[in-house]
Amino acid sequence: MIVKGQVYKFIGIHGLIRPDEWGQNRIDVLFKKKEHQLNIGDRVEYEPVEKNGRKFAENLKKVE
Repeated sequence: MIVKGQVYKFIGIHGLIRPDEWGQNRIDVLFKKKEHQLNIGDRVEYEPVEKNGRKFAENLKKVE
């Protein structure tokens, strides 16, 4: 399932993506900032994968 969102924060080695849509609770999605050259405010598409109670972005790509 492809989801869209926006990069909004960097913490340590991770960046955070705020999804466009969420359910009862908003769960931000993490990605490793060294693997992707993204800036705050960039729009992205990704596949969310849950690992150890957190969501991580896989197949992350920037959307124009």
